[in-house]
Amino acid sequence: MTSIVQKVISDKVQDKTMRLFWKKGFFSTSIDDIVEVTGFNRAAIYKYFGGKNHLFLEMLKRYRKEITPIFTAPLQNAALGLEAIENFFGQFVGLNQSTMPCGCFLIATASNLPAHDDAVAEFIRGFSHDLHQLFCACLEGAIEKKELASTADQKAIADFLVVNLFGLLTWHRVGVPTSFIKNHVTIVKQFLKTLFPAKH
Repeated sequence: MTSIVQKVISDKVQDKTMRLFWKKGFFSTSIDDIVEVTGFNRAAIYKYFGGKNHLFLEMLKRYRKEITPIFTAPLQNAALGLEAIENFFGQFVGLNQSTMPCGCFLIATASNLPAHDDAVAEFIRGFSHDLHQLFCACLEGAIEKKELASTADQKAIADFLVVNLFGLLTWHRVGVPTSFIKNHVTIVKQFLKTLFPAKH
């Protein structure tokens, strides 16, 4: 079902609103900020959007639909195995102000998850689960390519990769040097190559 938000706000205004929340986060974004970006007054925001909480959740959904597929694209080719995971992490070395200036909106939200309502928490957990499944599929591809032994614990490795990614993009958001990100990604790649090597 199309949401009220999608019916009322143009794509351009939705993108501006999404980037506002993405940059400032839920708690630092005021109603006045939203009024300025959307052009709606306070009464209209509560009438049509159900208030700040509902609007924030809608913007998380928009981010996941529009932005998340772009940076998870390398993981979609699970048949590449470890190469898919390496390509995925490798893309973050080149992050800059023109690509993902504020890190990942969903991961930034996850860092404050205990303070959010149940709907937001459930949405973020769903994102984390889907990311975990993408990693598992790539690890299965690695086993099929005999890059990993069949005894490799895919779930445990995927857990590690999800947590690693959350940490990496959290640090990116706070502005660590590019060398920090580069070194981190290099070690992740090296670590993957040493995991449960298959016997040829």
